[in-house]
Amino acid sequence: MGGDGGSKNNSRMELVRMRNELLNRGPPSAASAPSKRDSARDQWTSCALSRAPLAAPVAACRLGRLYNKPALLTALLARKSDPPLAIDPIAHVRNLRDVVDCNVQFVPDSSPPVLRCPVTLKDAHGGTRFVVLWPCGCVVAEAAVRRAGARGGEDGLGECVVCGKEVEEGVGLYPKGKELDERMKLVAVEVAGRGKRARGRGEA
Repeated sequence: MGGDGGSKNNSRMELVRMRNELLNRGPPSAASAPSKRDSARDQWTSCALSRAPLAAPVAACRLGRLYNKPALLTALLARKSDPPLAIDPIAHVRNLRDVVDCNVQFVPDSSPPVLRCPVTLKDAHGGTRFVVLWPCGCVVAEAAVRRAGARGGEDGLGECVVCGKEVEEGVGLYPKGKELDERMKLVAVEVAGRGKRARGRGEA
């Protein structure tokens, strides 16, 4: 019926509007541009996509970026109904299988929200290396993993120091420099491989 079609069109328009708000915001003006210190702090306390304060549920990608999951879902849904962006900040995320649901702990009553390692009790301000453990999603300081005696290898990283589940990989959050370059190359190879497999199966 016409009412149903109108409802679908309205939903699509709403998704497009929300995606544009999330992804098409222009750069800040020179007067409002934050300092490097502020930018580093905001990186750890804000969604990498919407720039809103981090709030559960949180998801992480294999580039080590943190997202508010509702914002990520909105962008993925809108991608199906809207022309692709010239620059898509989540081009490496094809679907929810490319991210992990995070088990995060925040400093109580912190504003903006500050991540805290449940093992070392260190806070994430950029000065302490943090990792998200895959596939359990626990977010901890890298020192907590080392303290537990975890070592990389063919059998993974052993058990998670928080939940006890088997860990396959530890992805550093917000890597920089050479580490970021290597991570981006690795993710690009993974995305290309998934695309080839999907085409082989005849998927869209």
